[in-house]
Amino acid sequence: GVGALNSAMKKIIRKGLDKFLIKEIRKKKNILGICLGMQLLGSKSYEFKKTDGLKFNNLSFVPFKNKINKMDFHIGFNEVKYPPASKLFKNIPQNSDFYFIHGFYAKPQNEKKRYGLSSYRKKFVSSYEKDNIFGVQFHPEKSQAQGITLIKNFLNI
Repeated sequence: GVGALNSAMKKIIRKGLDKFLIKEIRKKKNILGICLGMQLLGSKSYEFKKTDGLKFNNLSFVPFKNKINKMDFHIGFNEVKYPPASKLFKNIPQNSDFYFIHGFYAKPQNEKKRYGLSSYRKKFVSSYEKDNIFGVQFHPEKSQAQGITLIKNFLNI
């Protein structure tokens, strides 16, 4: 969940977890990244300095900025508009609220059918699904009934 991508990637590489995750994904095991975990699945982040992620998708993460160009944080409940074929959001009403706490976001790329989207200052990717790789920028464990349903959905994929 909470942390900085640069230090998290260093620990992942030092402990060989990157190689472990690659092997497990190749075995078609499902993986769900939550908050920082979703960012780690991406291609890179600009938190403190440019840092490569695990590159399981092509998302890049940049900071939210306020009107005076200072870093801003998205905190609280916000709606997620998810793609119609989403496995994670099965039996969850469209535009349901989930709990967010983050300062970095990914801009939508060309794979819109894989993204859930939310808006805070601008539209951003709030969930990602491709094959057996899933990520959510929000915290389902803090998102009440809809979050519990999402976790159950993931466990049943």
